[in-house]
Amino acid sequence: MLKVICSCPDSLVVSPSYDPASWITRPTEAIYTGFSMQIPWYIGVPIVIAFSVGILFMAARRAPFYPLKYPSGIWELQSGLGAKDVWLLTSDGFRLHAWWITVPQASFVTLYLHGNAGNVTHRFLQIRAAADEDHRPFVQDRNQ
Repeated sequence: MLKVICSCPDSLVVSPSYDPASWITRPTEAIYTGFSMQIPWYIGVPIVIAFSVGILFMAARRAPFYPLKYPSGIWELQSGLGAKDVWLLTSDGFRLHAWWITVPQASFVTLYLHGNAGNVTHRFLQIRAAADEDHRPFVQDRNQ
């Protein structure tokens, strides 16, 4: 009885008991499984890259910065924090809205950028926590 230990493209390592009637499949042999088409790498790679860039482009267009603007939000929280409205005018003409929370005897100013989506009213707890730690939070919100 023949037992195949390792089958390599150039040689076979077999056990001493050789059986010529046994069927040995070499790894270089292919079994036909249906229609297959080989695409050259110089065509396939650009197609895969273009497809990947297209998917990333579509995902990026669906995830831009969309802050909620006034009147969305719970703006009554502003008085609970003692926040003042501050408007900054940039050199290119944008008006930026921010809250300035004055804390007596505070030695630090915390610039809080709340990130994507929402507005300052959605970050009430984080702003209050910074004010409780003797910081003066400056929270930039949106442009007008």
